[in-house]
Amino acid sequence: MFALEEVQKLLREERLDGWLFFDHHMRDPLAYRALRFEPPRTPTRRWYYLIPASGEPRGLVHRIESGILAALPGPKRQYASWNEQAGGVAELLAGCKRVAMQYSPKCAIPYVSMVDAGTLELVRSTGVEVASSANLLQYFEARWMPEQLEAHLEAGRRVDGIVTLQDIVVIAATNRPDMVDSAVLRPGRFDRLIYVPEPDEKSRLQIFTIYTKGMPLAKDVDLNQLAAATKYYSGADIESLCREAAMHALRRDINVQEVTMKDFQDAMKEVGPTITPDMEKWYKSFMQQVRQVQKPATPVT
Repeated sequence: MFALEEVQKLLREERLDGWLFFDHHMRDPLAYRALRFEPPRTPTRRWYYLIPASGEPRGLVHRIESGILAALPGPKRQYASWNEQAGGVAELLAGCKRVAMQYSPKCAIPYVSMVDAGTLELVRSTGVEVASSANLLQYFEARWMPEQLEAHLEAGRRVDGIVTLQDIVVIAATNRPDMVDSAVLRPGRFDRLIYVPEPDEKSRLQIFTIYTKGMPLAKDVDLNQLAAATKYYSGADIESLCREAAMHALRRDINVQEVTMKDFQDAMKEVGPTITPDMEKWYKSFMQQVRQVQKPATPVT
């Protein structure tokens, strides 16, 4: 529920005698947000609720929906006929000379203009001046809570801490270039695409040399032969192959001293290549398409 003392303090500061809320069929969402309440159901009859600058709030509700404002403090008068409604509005505003409503002169602020012209005429017919509730709503709708302000200030501190970096190159890798948003491939972003194919035989030999370094190899292990026999193996595949060969040797003899060529050959039966000829063909076709789309000023290797 709304903070009564806080609202009344604002009313006195604005030199208003009260804040009159009106709604029908949930046409004024601002009223519910300002009053901090949700009706038990969608109102099908008009209701009025006045928060005076001092004293107890009071309301006017239709007899059919007498409990529509039950969650709000203060007495509620009931009406049924049009004459009872008009008399109820006059009684509700008794003692008030100037009240705020969700109204903006000449609809200068459409966001605030929620009350229809006929209702404004009804209120003014009681001799009460209607002022815009824009300033009041701003307090409720556009005011930061302490924790929100602190979050904003913290964001500012973090932004201020960002420094410009010079001569920085950002490199990224993907095996699904077709999923990369074209927006990040423009000049000034990831503007150079480099196709890295599967390792050739010379590269595979270097990879085998790296992953067998420190591994006790038997004299019959021929890395050149392994490199030739592992076409379509990626670097990760070769790493897995070397690890599986070592496991084969241990399963053969827990006290084994060397990893043999047969261990590698047996491991190749379990660890195959993850690259296929179709995949290689697809990547080459994709890069060919990119070269045709890319601007000359944005070279693609």
